[in-house]
Parts: sequence; C-alpha cells; structure tokens
Amino acid sequence: MTELLCAVLAPFCDVRIESDGLAGLAAFRGALLLGRPYELVCLDLHMPGMDGRRALRAMRRLEATHAHEPRHRTRIVMMTAESDRESVVNALAAGVDSYIVKPFLPTELLARLGLIAPSEVPAAPSAEAAS
Repeated sequence: MTELLCAVLAPFCDVRIESDGLAGLAAFRGALLLGRPYELVCLDLHMPGMDGRRALRAMRRLEATHAHEPRHRTRIVMMTAESDRESVVNALAAGVDSYIVKPFLPTELLARLGLIAPSEVPAAPSAEAAS
C-alpha cells in the first residue's frame, strides 16, 4: 500500500513514509515543532506500533497545543479495510478529514484530496453490467 501511495501522490507533493504509527507521530510532531506542518497525513486503523485511532487523536492534540499557525490543520485521511459504521463515526469524531475503505482506486483518493476532478474517477460497474 505504501508503494501505491508514493506512486499516486508523488506527482503532487513530497512524500514521506514511516514504518509504523509511532514513527509517523514522531515525524508529525517534529515537522509541527519546526513550523513546517504536514499538509496531508494518511493513516490506517491497523498500523504497527500505534494504531491509526491513537495516532489521529495524538496528532490533533499536538496541533491544538503546538501549531505555529492556529488556523493550520493538517488534512488527515484514514485508509482502511474497516467499513463498519462505528469505525467511520469514531474516526470522524476524532478529527479525520476523510475516510476511504480499501480497496480503493487511486483516482478516488486524488479526487477526495481535490487533486483531480471527481468526474475523472471511473464509474463503478453497475449490477446489471456485471451480470
């Protein structure tokens, strides 16, 4: 998944990949303290070291206490296989900006981030076309 994210996002921004949730949180904190906060963070609910829920809450707390620009808010996208309503609602309540269920098309991610027009996302095949 990380290789796919790099390939999809690299034409639009600098990409940094961390090995687990703890490393991701440390990198996020470091960038914030240097006054160069990330524009985008992609998380999964199931990451080693620290799961996506805990990382999300910690990142939002850090922003609230350490942001150099009070209005800056990093866009955080949760990309996960968890599609149940409780997971989605809990992530939204914790401050996630977008929730994408795997598997997804790379164009879906780009459209949700506003990097391409929604009309560029291929339509899902209809049930009639599949039969």
